[in-house]
Amino acid sequence: IISPPDVLIGKWKIDIDAKRINLSGAISFSVNEPFYIIFNPWCP
Repeated sequence: IISPPDVLIGKWKIDIDAKRINLSGAISFSVNEPFYIIFNPWCP
C-alpha cells in the first residue's frame, strides 16, 4: 500500500479490485477490519 503525501490520518476501509492482463472479468475483495493511518511520513 502506498499512501499519497496528502493522505488524511484516520480510519479507512480497504476495497481491492484486480484484473489479469489477458483475461476478462475482475475480482473484488473487501477487508472487513478497518485500516488505520496513524501518521503521514511525507508531511512534517
